[in-house]
Amino acid sequence: MKKRKQESGQSTLEYILVMLVVVVTLIGLLSYLKKSQYFFKHITSPLVGYLRYNYKYADPAAQGWDEGKPQKHIQISRPNDGATFKLFRGTK
Repeated sequence: MKKRKQESGQSTLEYILVMLVVVVTLIGLLSYLKKSQYFFKHITSPLVGYLRYNYKYADPAAQGWDEGKPQKHIQISRPNDGATFKLFRGTK
């Protein structure tokens, strides 16, 4: 089989066209999800809450003053006048 000179960049052009279709599809999908309240209410919101809780207490099993009685809490004492500090436990 003889390869013609005009076909030398065909695979590169096809790759670029496929990537263009993929990128345009992803941008369209992400813009649709951004407008969708279902996505943010059921997927993003619980994830943000979980990350916020773990940042606040540094331990998923911990409870703070906001949840009742502190257990496995990283703050040594009850905060006075809104002043808080964090002392993280080391892991073994």
